[in-house]
Amino acid sequence: AREGRSALDACCACGGGRSTCADEPQGWADASGDDCAKYVAQQWCTSSGGVGQGWQTGWGDFDHYASGGRTALMACCGCGGGARGDADSRRCMDRPEGWKDASGDTCAKYVEQKWCTPDGHKGAGWSSNNGDFEEYEHDGFTAFSACCGCGGGVRVGDYQGAADSAPAEVHLVHKNRVTGEMLVLGVRFKYGSEENPL
Repeated sequence: AREGRSALDACCACGGGRSTCADEPQGWADASGDDCAKYVAQQWCTSSGGVGQGWQTGWGDFDHYASGGRTALMACCGCGGGARGDADSRRCMDRPEGWKDASGDTCAKYVEQKWCTPDGHKGAGWSSNNGDFEEYEHDGFTAFSACCGCGGGVRVGDYQGAADSAPAEVHLVHKNRVTGEMLVLGVRFKYGSEENPL
């Protein structure tokens, strides 16, 4: 520690520095009830989003322990995940919720296997033998458009609504961060405080 700060507090690559991070969702625990603190303390993961030296190969991959559609690598700051940056830019939800590709692989699997990058590109784990992401499209979405960890998902700033109409028509809109294309995911009519989905 120097000047009262450890590398974990001061170093961006270690999860500290100027970037703020919060486990997301707050209080996340895996399917076995183990939380982010346990993953870090037991060295089951690394701060750069990898499998740690404490993880036993017989346990399988992190996807087997996903909870709420998220693995520790997605939910925990200490495992390279969590929500970083300002509140508006960091809130993201995989959409459609529970999305799986044509082969049945989840967003969590894409992140864990490093098949994609957070900025919407193929990751180091993606083999050219796998072909293009479009070949795995399901319900009109690829991992690039459905998964936060692959540059997709829906972010707080992606919601748009008409303020002056009664009832208010609220559009749930997704903006693909790679192509800039806008996609309307749904429309709801809001009557006062009550929402009625179409």
